[in-house]
Amino acid sequence: MVCDCPGGTWGAFCELTTSKVAASLGIGCALKSDQSLACWGGTGDAITPRGKFTDVMASNGRICGLREDGAAVCSPAHAFWPNSRYRFKAFSLGTSGWCGIRSDDTLACAHSGSGVDLTPPPGAFIQVSIGEQHACALKTDKTAACWGRGESGQLNPPDGEFLSLAVGRSFSCGLRPDHTIACWGFGAQLIPNGTFASISIDPLYNGFCGVTLDGRGVCDEATGPVPPGEFVSVAAGSLGNCGLRKNGQVVCWGALAFQPPSGVFSNFSLAPGRFCGVTGERDIVCWGQEASLPVIPSGSFTSVALGDNHLCGIQLNGNVVCTGSNGSGQLDAATGPFASLIAGGDQTCGLKMDGTLACWGANGFGQSTPPVGQFKSLAVSKSSNAGAHACGITDGGKLQCWGDYHDVIDPNDLFISVDAGAGLTCAVKADGALTCFDAQPLAGAYRSVALAGDDSDGGCALKQNGTVDCWGYAAQPEISHGSFDAIAAASQGGGRLTCGLTAIGRVECWGGWTRPEQ
Repeated sequence: MVCDCPGGTWGAFCELTTSKVAASLGIGCALKSDQSLACWGGTGDAITPRGKFTDVMASNGRICGLREDGAAVCSPAHAFWPNSRYRFKAFSLGTSGWCGIRSDDTLACAHSGSGVDLTPPPGAFIQVSIGEQHACALKTDKTAACWGRGESGQLNPPDGEFLSLAVGRSFSCGLRPDHTIACWGFGAQLIPNGTFASISIDPLYNGFCGVTLDGRGVCDEATGPVPPGEFVSVAAGSLGNCGLRKNGQVVCWGALAFQPPSGVFSNFSLAPGRFCGVTGERDIVCWGQEASLPVIPSGSFTSVALGDNHLCGIQLNGNVVCTGSNGSGQLDAATGPFASLIAGGDQTCGLKMDGTLACWGANGFGQSTPPVGQFKSLAVSKSSNAGAHACGITDGGKLQCWGDYHDVIDPNDLFISVDAGAGLTCAVKADGALTCFDAQPLAGAYRSVALAGDDSDGGCALKQNGTVDCWGYAAQPEISHGSFDAIAAASQGGGRLTCGLTAIGRVECWGGWTRPEQ
């Protein structure tokens, strides 16, 4: 019920004849026997590099393939990435950088972050691996060298020979000639014991997977468990993993159940770690982290809204039903009938059929005490603490906000859309201009805006033609290239996910949520 992969859904056996597999942030890719790439999940198919390749890798929502002629082709394309400018014998993709071994066996590296020096050491090398802000390479004498940032000891490999190296966010590992693993840096103590044929580390979240000598897939506790059966290789990916069977089949598993099920939806709502949507049959369907999924009310609904620990839906008669936690009165819905709902952390606000507003739940900052008047749209911040507020656009286009809100709104401005984060509120003016009151993050004509709900500056805005522009945190990884009728965003654990509803009712998502630090 998750990402589509060729021949099935994420978690199914994909009928591909493949030689290598890679995974990152909801995207899986396989190197096929004809040397082409097949990618799936999120925007995987849309950004699949084209051509004939000898290797494939994925990190932070980006795909790179090493072409037959030695060119490293990455997608989505950006001037920072090497693409056809260089020729490499081997290539490695990190979260914000890359390293490659040139035809003379020397190294070339680049990093997009400020203050990160990834200048590689001189000499000849046979394998290279890059993580977030450091890299390691295997010399011709099979000893290891590491460089970059090393506050956690990830630049101090032990002496001796290695068969291969794998680099994560804060630690590095090497596979010894006797097939045991040696690891160094923060988090290295979490690596499982045993003898392995191959190893893989996700450079974004430090997830580890490997294939034992008898073909079993083994991952660390946070990354597994691995499906049974024999594997040739396993790729640890951000929020999900993929393994390659001996017969060329690809199997994927992990937290990528965040991706929406196939089907048609009339609307959807996001909260940290989970989604809910109203199907064409008017049922509420939820997906995401199993532990955080709400109790789904029975019946037929026209709309759904997710808070941190509660869910509210509008029934066909306009009345509201809520489930979940009621610690702040989140389930004490006002009398309808309602036309739409928006939920925040511990609060819900609704636009009634007569154009008036009603809110319930947490009210410590007055965020559930809306003004009197006629409104046509509203937004609720994702916070129940400092910064908790809500905003509404009146029938006349004026913007009014209440709760813990301090931005100055020009009374002469008219608006068509608003969204409220925790420390950021943005709105679209009647002329399509996007404003966040103390800044104008994007220039252009827009019709709506979506904020993830944490204190980071960034978000996405829906253009008049249905495409999406993003800024700040939401611009990496690159957004979907599709066309949408509506967009929404949510944050969790430092990661942000944005989803859009297409004209045919399909939900597509990009970005990703992180799992907790080890």
